[in-house]
Amino acid sequence: MTEERYVIWFDEPECDQVAVAGGKGASLSSMVRQGLPVPNGFVVPAGVLEACVDAEALKAYARAQDYAAAMKLVEDTAVVPQEVMTAYEELGGKVAVRSSASAEDSEAASYAGQQETYLNVVGAEDVRRRVIDCWTSFFSERALFYRGQKGSLDDLRMAVVVQQMVDCVFRRIRPPIPTTSGHLFRGIRPPVTRCREAAYFGYQS
Repeated sequence: MTEERYVIWFDEPECDQVAVAGGKGASLSSMVRQGLPVPNGFVVPAGVLEACVDAEALKAYARAQDYAAAMKLVEDTAVVPQEVMTAYEELGGKVAVRSSASAEDSEAASYAGQQETYLNVVGAEDVRRRVIDCWTSFFSERALFYRGQKGSLDDLRMAVVVQQMVDCVFRRIRPPIPTTSGHLFRGIRPPVTRCREAAYFGYQS
């Protein structure tokens, strides 16, 4: 592997660069450096993937939009540096492992939602696996098609965010419901605990 920093914490100056930490990572770093209450975490920088696989073979598969071969290469051969698991041990507990694209969004292109995010990841081995899964998602059929239209298929740079998860409670307002009197009823749903995904996808209502 070439010389590369494998872990950059949110409070480090380098982490606020999109080219290094991706959009999510840079935004989280900016909030931390402004003193906002953000759960702690770190970024596996965007250049690490290229250092951990056969980059030329991966680029060739990407150019051909052979997503199956590209994903298999990453799944089978990518090696997550030990520094990543060591940094996770410093955080401990449940974390979110989130893809963080380093390509700049523009009026014509938005990379949000093109790669994967994993919640409630526990243990160094699961973190290692989910980092690889995030890298792999960068070469999914959808992601390669989008980059072929809006970006560069030679781009192997994608950061991964590892961030502590916190339990939370919040309430949701029901949409207005017409009543027989003609007035709108506005109700408050029961609180959702632990994970906002449960509310967003309707797992908890």
